[in-house]
Amino acid sequence: RAAELPAHAPGGARVTTYGPSDATRVLVLVPGLGGGGGNFAVIGPELVQRVPNLQVWAVDRRGDALEDTIGFAAGEPGTAYRYYFDGLALGTSRFDPNRASKVPGATGWGLASTLADLRAVVRRARAGGRRVFLGGHSLGAATTLAYAAWDFDGSPGYRDLSGVVLVDGGQLG
Repeated sequence: RAAELPAHAPGGARVTTYGPSDATRVLVLVPGLGGGGGNFAVIGPELVQRVPNLQVWAVDRRGDALEDTIGFAAGEPGTAYRYYFDGLALGTSRFDPNRASKVPGATGWGLASTLADLRAVVRRARAGGRRVFLGGHSLGAATTLAYAAWDFDGSPGYRDLSGVVLVDGGQLG
């Protein structure tokens, strides 16, 4: 059963959890480019079923909260297409491709804010002495490596982690 944790910072990462809350190991998963925490909706429950004493946390980045999914929620591909590409209004909503540019502070979001949000997630996962493994797919794998190497005010990110999991990505060359 999935459970959502509240945001960890204003506009910060949102987390969906799978598995037992009393697990002593937590795998925090970061999605790839264009993906969100929902990318792990199938693998999260499978992992906790197959790996004893594990809880999986799937991260949605702060920008994911800005996604306009109204067109998809209509449930009909033609309607979604017209909403996103032809200016179709659905109720009082009309797709705005520049939505993020209108959110105060969003233009300053980048790697530093992404890693700060992720650190809040990792620290929360470590509560009670749990071991935390940070993993990611594609761009999420590169983000995982950046976290491990990042200097958080004199403390390198790798010290927060028991290990990393890189899926189809990471460092090339």
